[in-house]
Amino acid sequence: MQLDEYSMIFSKILYSTFPEFEQYQQIREYSGLNEAYLIIEIPSPSNNDNVLWISTCDEEITVGFDWYHTHFGYSETDEEDFKIAIDHIRDIVEEKIAIVIVKKNDSWVRSSIITDKDLPLLNEDETIDIKSWNGTYFN
Repeated sequence: MQLDEYSMIFSKILYSTFPEFEQYQQIREYSGLNEAYLIIEIPSPSNNDNVLWISTCDEEITVGFDWYHTHFGYSETDEEDFKIAIDHIRDIVEEKIAIVIVKKNDSWVRSSIITDKDLPLLNEDETIDIKSWNGTYFN
């Protein structure tokens, strides 16, 4: 089973930037096709339950951390998408951004990123959890 071309190109760029991520690579086959895509799940150094995950399924890069994820695949070129996705991954692992998870009665309501220490406005009975790669975003 061979990676599709999109996944092969992105993986070379990703691993040249973050060579330590390659050990977490999983290859998943598209159902009924002789091609595959990447799933990479990297445990956070601060908490193994907080996982940074990257997928190239359907020629779209998806990057997620904890209860947050976003998609890259809408630029004019794949190369531009790759660069934006790599920059976003770098922002997560360098703690330039953190993830805010809003809950109400312990149930997920929404997730977003923050780039500074300004927290989102909360509705009544909502609480937040803040997650960052090293667990030191507010320290």
